[in-house]
Amino acid sequence: VIGSVGGANWDVDFTMTEDPAGTWTSVAIEMKAGQEFKVRQGASWDVNFGADGFNSSTNCVVEADGNYKVQLVWDGAQTGTVTLIPA
Repeated sequence: VIGSVGGANWDVDFTMTEDPAGTWTSVAIEMKAGQEFKVRQGASWDVNFGADGFNSSTNCVVEADGNYKVQLVWDGAQTGTVTLIPA
């Protein structure tokens, strides 16, 4: 996870772990309404997911202040669903 969340400014990658297979979940991150983020693979922009679930899509936008885990359910190809889970 990278973005303007968790006190970062698109300069920190928050780690994610895979469990179960194909489902990746981040650590809890403090987020404010209006902040933006994406999920990217291997700290590279070659594979990244945002609001519409496709590689290189638009940024996800946080709707309400809170602590969240970011979850990516990825099909292993080009489609992934990004969800915020209250932590």
